[in-house]
Amino acid sequence: QLGTTYEVRVRAVSDVGNGTWSNTSSATTYASDLRLSGGSYSSEGRVEIYMQSEWGTICNDNFGLQEATVVCRQLGYEQVIRFPSANLANSFGQGSGRIWLSDVDCTGTEDSILQCSYTTDNFCGHDEDVGVVCGGNIRLRGANSQYAGRVEIFINGAWGTVCDDAWEASDALVVCNQLGLTGPETPEARLQAS
Repeated sequence: QLGTTYEVRVRAVSDVGNGTWSNTSSATTYASDLRLSGGSYSSEGRVEIYMQSEWGTICNDNFGLQEATVVCRQLGYEQVIRFPSANLANSFGQGSGRIWLSDVDCTGTEDSILQCSYTTDNFCGHDEDVGVVCGGNIRLRGANSQYAGRVEIFINGAWGTVCDDAWEASDALVVCNQLGLTGPETPEARLQAS
């Protein structure tokens, strides 16, 4: 459903005294909230994290593909469509509250952003809030191209199809946007191109 905020709970261990958080043992469990805000779809937005009873943001310093992969995985998505770049900066507006994490450094295999190394000491402003576009809970299958096929959606741990009753070009546009594509090609557009 559009506009829904998905949240995932994980547990963290603080390395008190030096301002950093890290996974100190494989037996550690994690508890923090993570969400995407300010996007047009639930799979995109400014990354916000809930710590010490307050929502805040994550600074985009050194935030790249590995870190975005962990955020998307933590939120239940299979892949990263876009991550911090000059074009994505401030696409989802500036956050408010504290900037909880900076200089996040992940390998890309972690299940939680709090399993990555990072610092809580930062010199970022909210104009440096990190944003991501995730994907993977919707896919196209059954064609010889990654840009065409039957629409499938991942719900409750299983892939299923989408019924075409009342399906319109506007529905296809939503799917294309979620997949990071420019838009659907209609049969009329194919005829005009040939």
